[in-house]
Amino acid sequence: MSLFTTLNNSNTMKTTLILFLAIILQTTLCIETIVNGGAEAGTNPWTRSSSAVGSASTSGSVTGTVLPRNGNNFFSFAIVSATTRQFLSQRFDIPTVLRTCSTNLTATLNYAIQTEYYCLEAGAAPTESTVISNCSPRTSVSSFDYGIIRIDFLNNIGSTLYSFVSGPIGFPIFAGSTDPNKWSYRTSYLSIPSAATSGLINLQGVLVAGSRINLYFDDISLNIVCSTQPTSTPTPIPTFVPTTTSPITIPTQIPTQIPTEIPTEIPTQIPTQIPTQIPTQIPTQIPTQIPT
Repeated sequence: MSLFTTLNNSNTMKTTLILFLAIILQTTLCIETIVNGGAEAGTNPWTRSSSAVGSASTSGSVTGTVLPRNGNNFFSFAIVSATTRQFLSQRFDIPTVLRTCSTNLTATLNYAIQTEYYCLEAGAAPTESTVISNCSPRTSVSSFDYGIIRIDFLNNIGSTLYSFVSGPIGFPIFAGSTDPNKWSYRTSYLSIPSAATSGLINLQGVLVAGSRINLYFDDISLNIVCSTQPTSTPTPIPTFVPTTTSPITIPTQIPTQIPTEIPTEIPTQIPTQIPTQIPTQIPTQIPTQIPT
């Protein structure tokens, strides 16, 4: 039995339908803009600064072995030796359907990272416990090879409207690590200018010690979100619906006899005779005797 067939009253049915539509209309559009964020297709369509950056299925290091967090590959900045900072970048478009968003656009950046800590004496056998005790929290991330993520949001002529730049980011890898959970999975939230039409994500690897940049990324995603939820939802007003089907009789005969005769005789007899005789006998004798 469906939801609506359990409703016995028409008023309840209409109110429920209004509430149901209001919930549906409070939608959120979310579109992924990064292609091949897990290096499963090599470095395509990313642009890399040199052959030191590429896709790898495993990478050995002084403090452990790097394995994919998901899938079969990850991005490595330690393919070959490098003496300068290396880059891996990708340009993306902001879909038109999101540019017309009625509210401010936001972006959610997700990524997994591993880096190496050079904090053990030469010849020491690195383990997870010794790396933690020797490296954390007494040293900073920037004391060793580290990464930086920069995202530029551009307008329709390619000018930068806003730039997000992370600080030095890193996470130590451990000896003999075959657990994908050794990756550090992180999330950042960004605001997107309303005039932005495209963007550029740039992963940077910084060499601090040694000859290779021991920096690795996996599961990179950038979701652009447009929330179309209204600021407030009006309370639905129940609509009266008659529950009876009995016909209602409406009188159809309207009186047509309207009196048309209006009295036209107005009394015209107005008295015209005004008394003209005014007494003229005015006493002229004034008594001279005044009582004493």
